[in-house]
Amino acid sequence: MKLLTNDAARERHTKPWLDKLCYQFPPRICPPSLSLTSGDESHVRIRDGHFVVVVKFESTENTFKFNISTETTPTMLLSMILNKKAITLHTSGEQTSDYVLKVCGQEEFKTKH
Repeated sequence: MKLLTNDAARERHTKPWLDKLCYQFPPRICPPSLSLTSGDESHVRIRDGHFVVVVKFESTENTFKFNISTETTPTMLLSMILNKKAITLHTSGEQTSDYVLKVCGQEEFKTKH
């Protein structure tokens, strides 16, 4: 049994960082029937198909608010965030592939989709 677990750990160790991230924090994919625009919306305030996201970078004290569509993907949101950061903090050259979104207060991370 120990040999089997060591082999599995060794195999995971050789995977790219995104695969490691998905293994440690498996994504919870919501079926279309349970989307943000249907069912119980008591924990998310949605108005006209939009909701507010507050973003904070670990390295700064700045926060950014975005009123985004329920159709916005994590990659689209990251692009909007990096554009706002570039304008506000005078940074440039950052790629969405260099970042992941972390849900505040939870060990959940949003990558692609």
